Amino acid sequence: MRRYRCHNSDLCITPLQVCDCHQDCPENDDETLACIWSNNGQKSLCDKSKFRCHDERH
Repeated sequence: MRRYRCHNSDLCITPLQVCDCHQDCPENDDETLACIWSNNGQKSLCDKSKFRCHDERH
């Protein structure tokens, strides 16, 4: 499973944890830098290039 690597951290989280309105990364980038909000403000799309962890150990 591909995972999102938190900014300035070795922590990796699942795609379901990104843009879920809950801080999972120490710098909150899973809710800010990784998210592009749509025009209606209700739906978010995550930048797939940010999913760079492929190791299940994280």
